[in-house]
Amino acid sequence: MSENEKRTAFIPERITRGADQMKLQFRIFAYILYFAITVPASLFSETRIDLSKRCDPQSVCENREWRILDRFQSEFLEESFEPDDEWKKVLRFPIWTNKFYKPESSFHTFSFYTEFDLPSGFLENSQEPGIRFGEIGEVFEIYVNGKRIAQEGKISKDKVLVSRTVRGQVYEIDKKILRPERNKILIKLSGDPRYDHTGFYLTSGYDLGYYKELIHQEQDRIGMMLIGIYVTTGLYHLFLFLKRRKEKHNFSFGVFALLLGLYIYTRSSSVFENEIDTTIVQRVELIALYILVSCYFTFMSQLFNGKTVPMIRYYSAFNVLLAIPTFFAPMYICEYLLRLWQFAAIFFAAPVNFYVLIRGIRHKLPSAKRLFLGTIVITATAIFDVVDSLILNTGIALSKYGFFIYVMGIATILAERFSELHLKTEELNSNLEHRVEERTKELSETLDVMSKLKNQQDGDYFLTSLLINPLGKNNADSDNVRIRFFIKQKKEFLFKNVRNEIGGDLCKTESIELKGRKVTVFFNADAMGKSMQGAGGALVLGAVFKSIIERTRFDSFMKDLYPERWLKNSFIELHRVFESFEGSMLVSIVLGVIDDKTGFMYYMNAEHPYSILYRDGIASFLGDDVFYRKLGSQLVEGTLSVQTFQLLPGDVLFNGSDGRDDILVETTDGGKNMNYDETRILRIVERCGGNLEDIERQLDLEGVLTDDLSIMKIEWNGRIRHDEKIKLPKKDGRSLERMFSELRDGKEIHPSAIKELAFFFFRTREYHKTSFCLQEYTDAVPSDERMLGYASRMLRKAGEIHRAVDMGERLRIRRPRNARNLRNLIRAYKDLKNADRIAKLEETLLSFDVGRNDRSSG
Repeated sequence: MSENEKRTAFIPERITRGADQMKLQFRIFAYILYFAITVPASLFSETRIDLSKRCDPQSVCENREWRILDRFQSEFLEESFEPDDEWKKVLRFPIWTNKFYKPESSFHTFSFYTEFDLPSGFLENSQEPGIRFGEIGEVFEIYVNGKRIAQEGKISKDKVLVSRTVRGQVYEIDKKILRPERNKILIKLSGDPRYDHTGFYLTSGYDLGYYKELIHQEQDRIGMMLIGIYVTTGLYHLFLFLKRRKEKHNFSFGVFALLLGLYIYTRSSSVFENEIDTTIVQRVELIALYILVSCYFTFMSQLFNGKTVPMIRYYSAFNVLLAIPTFFAPMYICEYLLRLWQFAAIFFAAPVNFYVLIRGIRHKLPSAKRLFLGTIVITATAIFDVVDSLILNTGIALSKYGFFIYVMGIATILAERFSELHLKTEELNSNLEHRVEERTKELSETLDVMSKLKNQQDGDYFLTSLLINPLGKNNADSDNVRIRFFIKQKKEFLFKNVRNEIGGDLCKTESIELKGRKVTVFFNADAMGKSMQGAGGALVLGAVFKSIIERTRFDSFMKDLYPERWLKNSFIELHRVFESFEGSMLVSIVLGVIDDKTGFMYYMNAEHPYSILYRDGIASFLGDDVFYRKLGSQLVEGTLSVQTFQLLPGDVLFNGSDGRDDILVETTDGGKNMNYDETRILRIVERCGGNLEDIERQLDLEGVLTDDLSIMKIEWNGRIRHDEKIKLPKKDGRSLERMFSELRDGKEIHPSAIKELAFFFFRTREYHKTSFCLQEYTDAVPSDERMLGYASRMLRKAGEIHRAVDMGERLRIRRPRNARNLRNLIRAYKDLKNADRIAKLEETLLSFDVGRNDRSSG
């Protein structure tokens, strides 16, 4: 076969591969749209009350009547208040104040009023009610039946001091203030009436229902995931630009992706959880929008023309002129500037974009057709967002999903370029001997090409290592927990005269708060594969774990979890992410949480080498009875449990990857064999006295490392109070009542004394006091599992069912076969009327020998 025939043979394969990749992109995009649209709808409770419409049991809906008045009086909050004819009727959202009252100044106060009835059985549910506003601003107070449930922003007599135009915020309502019928909502709202956002800006998204359900509906997980993709893509292209300064389109596209991630974040509801002036958010949103569009057109022009054409420069200057006054102009002026930009985007930017792409297709420029298809999606979703902002005001943002398919298109183009280079390398290698004999000059050119490819590969290694490095930092900040670790990757490379390494081992520590207590979170992981494959797994693991940590810090629900439940949820989430790779990316990991004050450790092991406990000069394996398959393997969720261990002062714990055992050791005959002795590492730890640097040096002396190696050293130097001997108080009622008062006032009481208090109040059948003492005791001594079960039962008897469930679930996660605890949980869930949970626990209870378990659990 001739060389031309060989080259021609690759063409159908490339075409087929390109078509398959395009089909895959559209499928992924379709799935994202499907989940983005259908999943939130499926989460709606039947008890949700739409505050913009009124629906009867036959689902026949009509617009709900609202009233608006251009002033506020305290008499409006009285029970007997009824709006008179002076109040204007409003039958359709959005409700902008400037549509009902002519703006006469830059500040005014309005009142909004409506009534609603509760669905049958709404108040009997144990969940707390809540109310959600699609968008409301600038400064407001919300009253339900005369009781204030929310207040946002600050005002002086005639101006707004702190603006709070929030989107998608949910406020909790005290169930006691609600009644079955004729509940009254009164909103005192102040702001600039010239600004469209003063009032209710959207057509929908104003609901009353159960607080947790509304909060769950507002969590845009897909949007946050896409933001991560945009930021990662942007940083990657900026790194490419630093490496190849001549390819300016990488810089334009990198800035475009970063700004798009920032823009979508400002459009999400999570940005409003921070107590800041929302005019800052709105200005950042608009400025990011103007600049990112200029960056996009600059990228397209540089990609196809090699430079920025004058037309794009003029349009970019126009966007900059809009962005400058947005820094300081009143928000109603910024709204006019936005309208001007939107009309320019529809009638100028979109046609110019298609003109550039069609021109590229006519000139048969590479990848023009694929970018054209991606641009159709982006343009369609962007036009919808503009029209929605101008006319519909639904608040649905589709452009963030449209950009996803565009990112996939760019990734495919880059992958094909790399694939073509790889195919060329194979072709050169297959004919190398003939070329040496026939063309000495051609050999020199081939070697030059291979050298460039190697340099590019090392550059990719370098960029990947830069992405991984921030994800593997030791961020633990604790007085009692001291953590150090080292990582030595097997793959080393030289780039720009700098030696670096890349692999799949990763260590990470963070300090967070759970249930109001400071804890240290750590993991030591080993991603399957060598060099880039392992690094890819480490990158995914680090990014997902970083997302979990950030959500924990800003999500009140996650911060209120006990360590067991947080650890199990995090473990499952990591498992689910790697399951999506269908076995092509597996990770072994030991993941744990340490209570900084008590030294109590919770951990889970996914087919990672056993942890090593070094105590009093003796090293031994820890947790060698339970571990799970690697992340990415099939997960049997019902069998998961969290292991626990009480660290003592001076204890040292070592977590390490299997590189500590994969050593080529020299035999007596001078050969080399792989080490199969798992206990070798224990002897090394003892010989080095637990010194991390000495352990690293000793492993090098033992033999040749054949895999990535990472070792994490955790040392706890706290104090265990419940082991201290004290004189218990007299068991007379007066002394114990005085000690209970001191405990409630926050005075520090010894755990043994608290335990004695709990038993005293149990004997006197004062279950509320018993449950309070048990809660304090289990916080101080989380290792006492018997008292965990006891606390759950007392909380249930005291009527604190949700706390009883939390305590019982803590014990179930540690000891899933504790039958007595399972029966207690079933009784608690019966009080909560949670039929699904009851059925699952009863099935679990029947799956093992109850009698034997009762004897073993006491």
